[in-house]
Amino acid sequence: NNLIKMLVFSFVVFILRGEFKYVYFEVLYYLSLIGLFLWIIFLMTGFAMDLTGKDDINNSIIIWNVRNGEIRNSGPFWEPGAYGGYLLLIPLFFLNEPDFFLKNKRKSLVLFLALLSTMSTTAYLSIGIYLVYLAFKSKLRIFLAPAFIFLSMIVFFEVSFLRDKLIYEIDRVTALEGDYHGQRFAALIFDLHYIFKHPLIGNGFLDTTRFMDHPDVLMKLRNQTIDGHGNGLSNFIASMGLVSFIVYIGLIAKKNQKVLSRKDLCFYIGMIVLILNGEQFLYYPIFLGLPFLSLKPLNSTDEKKNCSIIDCS
Repeated sequence: NNLIKMLVFSFVVFILRGEFKYVYFEVLYYLSLIGLFLWIIFLMTGFAMDLTGKDDINNSIIIWNVRNGEIRNSGPFWEPGAYGGYLLLIPLFFLNEPDFFLKNKRKSLVLFLALLSTMSTTAYLSIGIYLVYLAFKSKLRIFLAPAFIFLSMIVFFEVSFLRDKLIYEIDRVTALEGDYHGQRFAALIFDLHYIFKHPLIGNGFLDTTRFMDHPDVLMKLRNQTIDGHGNGLSNFIASMGLVSFIVYIGLIAKKNQKVLSRKDLCFYIGMIVLILNGEQFLYYPIFLGLPFLSLKPLNSTDEKKNCSIIDCS
């Protein structure tokens, strides 16, 4: 299944050639523009259409979702944190094109507002780290870096859901003492048992081997009464092992070692690892296919310079 997803993504990258990240930017922009409009209507009126007819937690019109009892914006994804993860790929894809967002101010603003509307802890933390990194790269870093660090600290301590959620997750980990819970930090602590059990090759994706030492978890899985797993990174390593993850990261690095500077490459990989701690992104084509994606700018080659998809096909 995962192999098919990787092949699908690599085929899309091949078809689009060097234009994938630009097309990705445009697609997320239009989806976010529609989503923000519908989200604002939802905030003002409480009205959210549901075209699926399913009795689940989402009101969905396919290109936009909102979960019952929640004001966070999920965009076209299954939950706000997932939407935030896919939006965060955009600034990472353009690390080597610092002027891109200045040339696309209106669209970049829409995407930034969409990211804020997710109210995702991982998204806020990641974009804060990204802005601080840009500040350190700037010629004005002596002024900008301290300013962005100070601003990030104010946001963290003043925005209640960020501070409260972190405190809640730490308290939850302490209370569980290694037992299973779908919350991100608790899932990480739980998975450490299986990571240490088979660190190199993992425990597989079958429930019977993945959760072999926890019959209570297996019973809940059979009865479908268990919370979803909240940490995509630890779940992948516990299932597939460190070798697979190191190969995954190594292929991403190799694909972009001549495209990004050493610092940008390390930052790119570090941010991917951070984002993976959120949702189960490695079950889906884009994140699975990152080892096949080069971030080379279009105008960096003579053959592709200033060409469109139609002109270059």
